[in-house]
Amino acid sequence: MNVVLMEFVDAFETAHQEIAPDIELRLQIGMSRHCDIAYLENCLSHFWECKAFYSIDLYGDELAQPIENFKAIYRRVKSEGLRLKAHVGEWGKAEDVHRVVECLELDEVQHGISAAEDPSVIRFLNVRKNF
Repeated sequence: MNVVLMEFVDAFETAHQEIAPDIELRLQIGMSRHCDIAYLENCLSHFWECKAFYSIDLYGDELAQPIENFKAIYRRVKSEGLRLKAHVGEWGKAEDVHRVVECLELDEVQHGISAAEDPSVIRFLNVRKNF
């Protein structure tokens, strides 16, 4: 077990109980699209035993690297039971939103603004649960 990570989580949980116990605390792992995949996989290896995190999110320049590069990470995260999120559709096109949702099997799209450009993408998102 990563002691530093557990101290970090414990600090959040203690502050939560002391400051705002009636508000739900959901810790999220945020990943930059600019990071090397091997680096991200190594970092994430420290999180699996912790079980304190609710979700994972991918953010940053949508063109930094192909979304397929993150597929193995998202499969692993899904197997750990975390909610899958990604920022997409802020700079790209509507079809990018569709492709990322399918490729990473997202539970949530963060922003997704460009999806509004294509009614078929809106229908696709509408059919999927939680969109």
